[in-house]
Amino acid sequence: MTMNACDLNAVPNAPTPRCRRSTVWLLCAVGGIWLLGFLIANYAPEDVLTRSAVARGYVDLVVECWSRMAQYAQKSKFPQVALLYNAVVWLSLPMQVVLVWRYLKTRQTGLLVKPRLKVTEYFVLMVACLFYAAIGVVFLFFWNGSDVRTVNFASSRQSLGIFGMGIPFGVAASLTPVVASAKKMLTGKF
Repeated sequence: MTMNACDLNAVPNAPTPRCRRSTVWLLCAVGGIWLLGFLIANYAPEDVLTRSAVARGYVDLVVECWSRMAQYAQKSKFPQVALLYNAVVWLSLPMQVVLVWRYLKTRQTGLLVKPRLKVTEYFVLMVACLFYAAIGVVFLFFWNGSDVRTVNFASSRQSLGIFGMGIPFGVAASLTPVVASAKKMLTGKF
């Protein structure tokens, strides 16, 4: 039997050293993208997309794939910076989903690592699945890029740079348990 380097199903709750290293690299990549987003939010000129054809081409490509990103920038007092920031930071969403997935796979306790579930635990998983799906829908479709009560994303470049990564991470943290719960309910395996 051959075992994949990151096959966490082979020995429960025991990731291999190679898998730990790849998780560290993923964490470094997400941190690097956060740092790049922070630098863009704080130091990019107001007309960054007018000045740079490369940045404009990249943002156009991302907005073509996900048009909601343009709505985030329209609410901002610095729309070109916010558009470039969101296009760069949302790039890390798949890496963040993998990080949250690996975190859930290596937890010592919890419903997602149990071999058999009781009926009440299935109910708890269904409720959690609906709750996290609702949070993901709010992040993806209802937040429009304007200021929120605690963080002024639209009016402060520094707040956007520091806390803006929380939005894609919130989406990753809410989508991953939904997928994991659905997989556990349908297949019985995590």
